[in-house]
Amino acid sequence: MNDYHGTDTVHAPQATPDTDARGKLVRPLLWLLLVLSLACDVVISSMHVKLLVELPVGLIGFSCIVGLVVHHYRYQRRPLGS
Repeated sequence: MNDYHGTDTVHAPQATPDTDARGKLVRPLLWLLLVLSLACDVVISSMHVKLLVELPVGLIGFSCIVGLVVHHYRYQRRPLGS
C-alpha cells in the first residue's frame, strides 16, 4: 500500500538560512586557525621551547581538525535518492 503522508521515509534535517550561513562561516575560520596553529607549531618546535608552550598550540590544531571533520559530516550534501 502506498504511504501518501510520507511517514515511512527518513529525511535529513534541512538547514535553515541562519545555520547555513553560520556553517559557511565556520569552515574558513577553522581552516585559518588550523594553518596558523601549524605555522606556530613549526616555529615553536624549531626554537626548542618547553612543552608547556608547544602543547596548547598542538591541541588547538587538533581541535581544528576535529571541528572540520564534524562540520563536514554535519553539513554534507546528501544525494536526492537517499
